[in-house]
Amino acid sequence: MVHKGYFSLLVFSSELTLNQAIGINSEVLNRVNETCSDIGASILLLAHGMYKQANMSLRSSIENFSKSIAYPECESIIEDKSVFSVFEKTRSISLFSTLRLKDRYTDITSIYSDLCAYTHTANASNMANISALNSIPKFDEGKCIEFINFSKKLLTCFLIIYTHLYRDRFFKFNLGNRDAVLHVLSPTERRHLMEATP
Repeated sequence: MVHKGYFSLLVFSSELTLNQAIGINSEVLNRVNETCSDIGASILLLAHGMYKQANMSLRSSIENFSKSIAYPECESIIEDKSVFSVFEKTRSISLFSTLRLKDRYTDITSIYSDLCAYTHTANASNMANISALNSIPKFDEGKCIEFINFSKKLLTCFLIIYTHLYRDRFFKFNLGNRDAVLHVLSPTERRHLMEATP
């Protein structure tokens, strides 16, 4: 279920990097690609039952995503060490002058807050408790479902925002690749994108 969204993000990233990169700062492309890398790492960690580390990698993808979309309007964001500051700068970009897209970014930052429980080991359920290598891989249905829900929501929000941000370039993508991205979006989101209604 997660791979479907991840594949769409990979396709988007590849098209942007390989075919539509002219005029896009290399720092932006690096962050888009690192967002994909973080998601890919999280799926690998999930497959090994390393839920804490998988969620921490998801958290990292949000930071890279934020920098990738805010950099053109705020280059200093790359050097920013404060996540709060990164989020504030990102919220202020012109893309989020419309409530619908701003709400998608609010969804992303809300998931980030939930994922912080893993980074800060808020309680026992956020602990890895790996005492020996034979502790892994292991399967925990509840943690797996939680990860899947976070991932699916994040990937959808990432793609909604990216496709609006790069709408003109998106419609120059290879038709099959464009369909692979659109496949993850709801009919309503596809309509908004086609009609250019942010």
